Amino acid sequence: ADYTGESFGLNLGYRNIEEDYLAPGEWERLGTWFEPRGIEDFQAGANFGFGGNAKVRLRGIFGSVQNGGPDYNSLKGDVDFGFGGGWNGTVGYERFSFESSGTDPKQSWITVGVNRALGNNGLLKLVYQYGDHSFYGVKDRGRSDLKGHILFGQVTVKF
Repeated sequence: ADYTGESFGLNLGYRNIEEDYLAPGEWERLGTWFEPRGIEDFQAGANFGFGGNAKVRLRGIFGSVQNGGPDYNSLKGDVDFGFGGGWNGTVGYERFSFESSGTDPKQSWITVGVNRALGNNGLLKLVYQYGDHSFYGVKDRGRSDLKGHILFGQVTVKF
């Protein structure tokens, strides 16, 4: 269910994706788990506009893996803003975790980016992202802590 007002939006959802559901497509990822199956969760999100290009988006997913699997949650937040000269910025945070006895694997990302329109048909985008992942029992090696940085640049031209 969605509600969209002039400067406010709210969405709520429920999904149950069976383990054997194999249809092609994308129905959102959970952390680094793309097209998850065998899950049941509730979703809630809100977005706020503050005039100009300023926006805040918040989203939470709370669920469990079916057949006795662990509970999980995914929290995401983004702030978009304009800061003059045609430049826009974004700052975001995402955290995903499983809740299982004594392990609690976690994944988190911090994202900072800028973009600028290049005429009517182009866009320049620069994004930096830091990822921090703590897994337990990965490939029978015990705990694995993975941290990484990525800098991404993109130029888009529409024909």
